[in-house]
Amino acid sequence: MCALCPSTVRPQASISIDTLSNCSVLELADEPEGWTFGDRIVVASTDYSMHQAEEFSILPCPSCTRNQIK
Repeated sequence: MCALCPSTVRPQASISIDTLSNCSVLELADEPEGWTFGDRIVVASTDYSMHQAEEFSILPCPSCTRNQIK
């Protein structure tokens, strides 16, 4: 908590690596609406450099929960 953030702030997404398929799974704070496999997303850097952002294509993920994407 800080003076600029008077309440607790939760992360919008967390990431895990599926070691069997070598794929990343993003767990989002909310269920993505209208997102489907083949869509492209950009994950911004936590640093100030815009050159550290990464672009991904969403893959089919039958094992993902409603708020996860691969």
